[in-house]
Amino acid sequence: MAGMTVSRRRPAGDDARRRPTSADVARASGVSRATVSYVLNNVAGQTIPESTRERVREVARELGYVPNAMAQALKRGTSRVILLDLYGWPWGPASDRFMAAFDAELASAGFLLLVRHGIGAAVDIEDVAVQVAAHTVVSRREFDAGAVEAMGNAGVRVAASQFFQGAQRDLLLVQLGYLRERGHTQLLYALPDEPSLAELARIRLAAAKEAARALGVDLHATVTLTADPVRNRDDLAAALTASPGVTAMAAYNDDVALAALAACARLGIAVPDRLAVIGLDNTRAGAQAMPTLTTVDMDLDTIGRFAARRLIAPPDAPPAESLPRATVVARESA
Repeated sequence: MAGMTVSRRRPAGDDARRRPTSADVARASGVSRATVSYVLNNVAGQTIPESTRERVREVARELGYVPNAMAQALKRGTSRVILLDLYGWPWGPASDRFMAAFDAELASAGFLLLVRHGIGAAVDIEDVAVQVAAHTVVSRREFDAGAVEAMGNAGVRVAASQFFQGAQRDLLLVQLGYLRERGHTQLLYALPDEPSLAELARIRLAAAKEAARALGVDLHATVTLTADPVRNRDDLAAALTASPGVTAMAAYNDDVALAALAACARLGIAVPDRLAVIGLDNTRAGAQAMPTLTTVDMDLDTIGRFAARRLIAPPDAPPAESLPRATVVARESA
């Protein structure tokens, strides 16, 4: 307002110890509480000058005003907080790509992604979800009936662990299908040896077996590859000796596939002439390997945004789009 000096100091005395409110922001900004609400909640259809919007946001920052999550959720009838529990989450370049796109899409829709780290934290994830009045909690944990009921009573939706895993069978159909198209019908599947990947590896192996049946190929056995190159050499040699007809290997991800390439080099196995190797994730390291690694690209940027849109859609909303299909990045190893 012209000619008005706006005070942006925090309240003094006893008021300095209390949490700033929207009334404090309104008073210091020289606007109404309704205007503060419109600005800080990004309410559409309001003809508020950008200069006023910026002044309100600046005052809110200076006063340290943070809207109460539960109160905001009650007013709107829904929360804008997505709570992600990282228990058992497999981190790496692929998950980083997914998470960046997932977060960006949520932010563009006005949602805040709140990430909870740690396995043995003192407060249960369901309690955190209720305390922050989350819209949805996404976790790989198995919640008991009491936890699900408590979150449901607070209006918190629960997304199962399979939410982030996507259509694993479709991924494996692409991966194994590529090998089948090149005449490989006797296959070996390579697994990781990381505890954090155990659950997803189990699910992906089940999907590989299902895809193999659908494609009419034989998934003879599995081999687990670790950070120990000598053990990998010995275990791969044993697996190939036990299944001499195997001509190709599908790996859980690119890291496992790269370990397989190193084991093949130690054993003097020609890739792809004796054993074709295909990864999954399309990480940068695969393009630098010798031979360069054939892999499956899941377009994790698109999938991350797709997952975010599905997550915040109403539960009864029909799918407006289908999951993007994975594609093979053909290189030298298969």
